[in-house]
Amino acid sequence: MEYPVNKGAGNSVEFKGLKSQYLFVFAGGLTVVLLAVVILYLAGVDQWICIPFGIVSGGLLVWVTFRLNARYGEHGLMKLLAGKRHPRYLIHRKRVFQIIHEKKEETTMRNVLKAETLERKFPLLSVENGCIVSKDADLTVAFEVELPELYTVTADEYEAMHASWIKAIKVLPEHSVVCKQDWFVKETYRPKTGGEEQSFLARSYERHFNERPFLNHRCYLYLTKTTRERNRRRVTSAPSAAASCCPGR
Repeated sequence: MEYPVNKGAGNSVEFKGLKSQYLFVFAGGLTVVLLAVVILYLAGVDQWICIPFGIVSGGLLVWVTFRLNARYGEHGLMKLLAGKRHPRYLIHRKRVFQIIHEKKEETTMRNVLKAETLERKFPLLSVENGCIVSKDADLTVAFEVELPELYTVTADEYEAMHASWIKAIKVLPEHSVVCKQDWFVKETYRPKTGGEEQSFLARSYERHFNERPFLNHRCYLYLTKTTRERNRRRVTSAPSAAASCCPGR
């Protein structure tokens, strides 16, 4: 079977090296020159004047069109005309005192930013006995939670897990904050090729998923014990920072 191949589909129109807008300028200019010669002849002008006028005008039009096409390219003439429309001057109407004041503020902000340190930005004080101590005397304990795989737990088991979460949150003391954090890291699967003997099905399974990209999910649970004032300030300023707060007794 033979299939037609259309070369240059979607390209601009081209004739004798003239592209797009120059081709229309060339055709339109020749039409205008022809109409001008006809009008002059009908107006009673001698033909020995009309013919040289048409030849000279046509030749000048051809030279100018090919000159612009070679110099500016397909879209260069449009860019040149657009550039001439840009304003030559920009008027700044701000006062000199206002400009100096803004520069002083910008310099002051830069000096303040340079003076900041990483220790001052982070609210952590130290890590003691497995607990994170903040500069506001808040104590935080972190746990790594191993969640079951997707579609491996029945509805009853989900209900039991949910009830366990609720019971665990209810036994926390007053002004406690519970934060659950999930990390998804894109990694490639590494098969478990240890010293253990594996069956044919297990080896085929490991080889099938070898070096395949996947999202490695890790879940962390943070329990923070704070004070009433800190808890109130945390809730009013950043309510999204805490997952849930235990009610008072």
